[in-house]
Amino acid sequence: MQGCGSDVAGHWYSLSRALNPNWKSYYPSQPEIRAYTESILARRGLRAHTRFGTEVVRATWDENAQAYDIVLEDVLSRACRTVRARVVLNAAGGFMSPRFPEELDGIEAFRGERFHSARWRHDVPLAGKRVGVVGNGCSAWVPVLTPPITGLRLSEPLFLFFP
Repeated sequence: MQGCGSDVAGHWYSLSRALNPNWKSYYPSQPEIRAYTESILARRGLRAHTRFGTEVVRATWDENAQAYDIVLEDVLSRACRTVRARVVLNAAGGFMSPRFPEELDGIEAFRGERFHSARWRHDVPLAGKRVGVVGNGCSAWVPVLTPPITGLRLSEPLFLFFP
């Protein structure tokens, strides 16, 4: 298995008006969840109205116009633009803002790379590295971080911490 995984049952990703009874496994992979989501966007004609790689900086209600003025920032270029919308749907999810443990003994002495799975660093090679996974719900990463990607043998330690 390569890429992200989910530790939430696949049926929870299905919309009530577009059920997917054909998940390949109980815990689907990120590519499978993404394919399902993209199929919904295509079937419903929503892609043209969807912005990826964009953060909402601010949304202000304009009483006279009966609309929101929304400042958007491109996450790569940091360029900002303002759009107006009558309706705003928040689909950020519960893991939008990554959190790192504030108190983790020895973290100040750690010299390796560290990053949150919500901000995956594709530029960090993991092959042959000992990898520690810290956090709640990180069990979905275990198949990703085991062979062949990291070259870890299952007998080698993979550190998991569940608060």
